[in-house]
This record gives sequence, structure tokens and C-alpha cells, in this order.
Amino acid sequence: MSTVEIETYNAATGQIKRQTVPVESVFQPPPPPDMPALRQAAFARAMEVGKRIEQAILGKYTAGEPLTWETQEREARIVDAGGTLTADAILPGLAADRGITTEALAGIVIAKADFFKQVVRAGQRLRRSAEGLLSPSLDTPAALAAAVAALRATAETEAAALDLSMPQ
Repeated sequence: MSTVEIETYNAATGQIKRQTVPVESVFQPPPPPDMPALRQAAFARAMEVGKRIEQAILGKYTAGEPLTWETQEREARIVDAGGTLTADAILPGLAADRGITTEALAGIVIAKADFFKQVVRAGQRLRRSAEGLLSPSLDTPAALAAAVAALRATAETEAAALDLSMPQ
């Protein structure tokens, strides 16, 4: 067996170490990348970005407040259509707390509900696109990196259209 002398540098100690090793160990190609693990990690990172965008929107509300949004929207659309709310409706009290009319709050609630639906739809499209990162057809790190870059560009376009900033 042929051997060769090599030097290795230890950055922690600043020392150079000389050793004799088999030639085969020096010229052996590196193991192939674990593409399933790399694809899963890329998908997880994409999902984390989506969660951070969602948190940027929802983070300013108490945990229970979003649970009332469906009721607020339903009541707001009744008011907007000229209908009458039931005695136990929450929108009039919320409007009074703000010092505005129920009709004015209805307009605000509808605008926010419509915006949030757009955000959710964009998030769903991006999640489905991110699932593509799990495809076995992305069989090299370069192919995966290109898919991640394309997904990021799509996400940035979606965010800009909704006047949202993308987390890094």
C-alpha cells in the first residue's frame, strides 16, 4: 500500500500536524450528499419563513382575539348589507370601545378580513410550492439551491404584492 505524508492545520491550537496516511484516503471522493435530508431541511426552512410572516401579522393580538374574527366578519357583512344584528352581537361593543360607529368598524373589519384571506391564500400557494422542495427530482445540491432561490423569489413577489416584508 502506498502512503503519503500530509499536513493538517488545527485552527483551535494553531498547530500543524504531519502524518502518514494511505494514498487512497487522500484521494477518495467525498461521500454523496444526503439529498433527502437536505430537501427536508430546505422545506423546514421555507415553512419557518411562512410561520414568521404569519407571526408578524398575528403576534400583536391576544391568543383569543383571532377566535372572534369569524364572528366579527359575519356581523360586519350583515351591517354592510344593511341588516340588523342580534342583541348579543359583539361588533357594536367593539365599535363603542373605539369610539366609532358600528358601520365604521364594519368597514375596517371587512377590509382586514379580506386582506387576511389574501395572506392566507398566498401562504397556502407558497406552502404547496415549498412541498416541491421534497421532490426526489431535486437530486443535487445545485438543483435544490435553484429551487429554493425560485421559491424565495416567488415568496418575495407575493409579500410585496401584499405590502408585507419577508423575514430573512
